[in-house]
Amino acid sequence: MLIAARAGLASLRLSSAFLTLLIAIPAAWMAHSSWAQQDIPASGSSATRRTDDKPQQAPSAKPTQGEPAAKPSPTDKDQFRARDRAREAGAAQGAGATTERTRPAVRPTGPVQAEPAALDFGFMAPGADASAVVKLSNIGASPVTIKSAKAGCKCTTINSLDGAVLEPGASVDLDVKLSGAIVQGARRASITVSFEGGIAPLVIPLQGEVALPVRAVPPYINLVGGGARTGRIVVESNDKAPFKLLAVDGKPPVVTGGYDPATDAPRANYLLEYDLTSVENPEAYMLVETDRADCPILDIRIRREGAVPRGTLRLADYRLNLGAMRAGESKEVEFNLLEPAELTSAVSGSGSASVQVVGSEIDGKITHARLRVMLSPDAAGLVRFPVVLVAGAKQQELSAFVVVR
Repeated sequence: MLIAARAGLASLRLSSAFLTLLIAIPAAWMAHSSWAQQDIPASGSSATRRTDDKPQQAPSAKPTQGEPAAKPSPTDKDQFRARDRAREAGAAQGAGATTERTRPAVRPTGPVQAEPAALDFGFMAPGADASAVVKLSNIGASPVTIKSAKAGCKCTTINSLDGAVLEPGASVDLDVKLSGAIVQGARRASITVSFEGGIAPLVIPLQGEVALPVRAVPPYINLVGGGARTGRIVVESNDKAPFKLLAVDGKPPVVTGGYDPATDAPRANYLLEYDLTSVENPEAYMLVETDRADCPILDIRIRREGAVPRGTLRLADYRLNLGAMRAGESKEVEFNLLEPAELTSAVSGSGSASVQVVGSEIDGKITHARLRVMLSPDAAGLVRFPVVLVAGAKQQELSAFVVVR
C-alpha cells in the first residue's frame, strides 16, 4: 500500500509538471509572437512605431562622399513640403496675425476649464506678433473668483481678469498676444491663472516658431564626414510669391540655367549652385540676400566639425539674423537661453557693430534675453561679426549678421 501511495504521488507530481509545461509553452510563444509583431511592420506600415504625437521629420538630403551633390529630387521636395504642410496651413503671416493652432483639450483638474487648454501659434514671421483668445469657463457648481492672471515673461501680454467672478456655467475671455522676435527658433511661454479659495492655479502653455518666409531645401549643407563641397540647393518662398536673389555671401548668385538679378524677372524658386572647395573652413552659415522686406537674409547652415563655437551657455539658437538695417541704426533683438542665467554683458567682435544687454528674464528653465545692436555710421554691405555673451563665469559665442541698406 505504501508503494502504491508513493507511486500515486509521483504520478501526481509528473502530471502537475506536465500541465505547467503545457501552459508555459503557449504563453512563451505568444509573448515572443507579440514581441515579433511589434518589431515586424505590416505591409505598407512604418518599421518604427512612434508612441508620441510629434510629426515625423523628413530625412534631409545628404550628398554621398565622393559623389557630386545632385539637384533635390521631386520626392525629396515633397517630403520637406509634406513635413511643413500642416504647420504652414496655420502659419502667422505678417504682423498682427491671429491664426493659431491648438493642442487637444486637456481634462481640467479644477472647476475652471481653459479652451483651448494650450496655444500653438505655428510659424511666425520674424518680428511679427501673434494673438489668440482663450475662454475660461466655470464648469463647477459654485462661483469662482479669479485672483490674478499673469504671463510668465514680457514677451506675452494679456488683459486683466483680476477680481472677475465666474458664476457656475459662466465664462470670460482671456486675450493673449505673443510678441514677435527677430531670432529664428521656438518660442515658449506660459500664463498662470490663480483663484481664491484654495483652488489650484491653471497654467496655459504657449508656443510658436519664428521662421523665415523663404527657405532652402534641403535646409542645410552637410560637410560632416567628407560631404561634397559642391552641389545645388533649392531656394524658394513658402507663399510662392516671386522674389529676387541679390547675392550669396556678398557675391553674385550662381543659378542653374543662368540668372541676372539686374535684368531677370523674379521667381518663386531658384536652383542655387555652391562651390566650397576653395574654402578650408567655411562660415557656419551661407548668407543668401533677397529683395523681400520680410526676409532680407536667408541663412543656410553649413554643417561641419567645429562650426558652432564651444562655450558654457546653452542657447536655443547660436545665430542672430538681424536682417536689413541702415548705417547708424540700432535694433533690439530677443532670444532664449535653455537654462536660467543672468546675462551681465555682451561683446561684439566687429568695429561696425556694438552690442549691449538690455535685460534678461528667467522663466523656469528658460531665460528670455534682449540685446541692443547698434551699427556704426560707416557700416556697409554684408556684415558678419561674433557676439560673446557673458553670464557670470559662463561665456558663449554666437554668429551675428546683417546687411546694410
